[in-house]
Amino acid sequence: MDLGCNYEEVIRVNSQSGKSGAAWLLQENHGLSLPKMLQVDLSQRVKRHTDQTGREISIAELWQLFRQAYGLTPSPEMRLLSYQSQPAAAGQQIESRVRFNQEEMVCSGIGNGLLSAMLNALTEQFGITCNIVDYHEHTLGSNTRSKAVSYVQLQSATSNVTQFGVAIDEDATKASLQAVMNAYANMLKTQPHSRSVD
Repeated sequence: MDLGCNYEEVIRVNSQSGKSGAAWLLQENHGLSLPKMLQVDLSQRVKRHTDQTGREISIAELWQLFRQAYGLTPSPEMRLLSYQSQPAAAGQQIESRVRFNQEEMVCSGIGNGLLSAMLNALTEQFGITCNIVDYHEHTLGSNTRSKAVSYVQLQSATSNVTQFGVAIDEDATKASLQAVMNAYANMLKTQPHSRSVD
């Protein structure tokens, strides 16, 4: 402030930047409060990007990289079209209509909660077993019509591979389910899988 500029003008994100710089810019410009491990994952992606380009990353490029990496696009690779849920003996049961690679399918599962039911439904469909190791959510803004943002970290049950998904929606439940799907879609890119036969 003494120099007559703000933090945004001072913080520059390049291959030498730590996790805080990119996370701070996303918080200031888009209201996102990234969990610690997601900050680490994003900083690694930013480093790869800046190493490849040989220059600093702009705020617009950072936002585009973040959206592409974690599923915050108008047409995510795996998209929740609709869902129905109901109580089950083991917790919750979900039946969802999902579009994956331009193909629509129905995924059904049961879990001790809605997110674990969704994850079990995806596991039944694609065969990759994962665990939710971290979950965070918060609202974007302070009014009652603010959107919710959800962050999910999945870990493969058979390896140390972890993947992240982020989703924003006016419905907090839909945001959390879509975040699980975005993380799972990222997991499918790294793990061999086989579609189950309906």
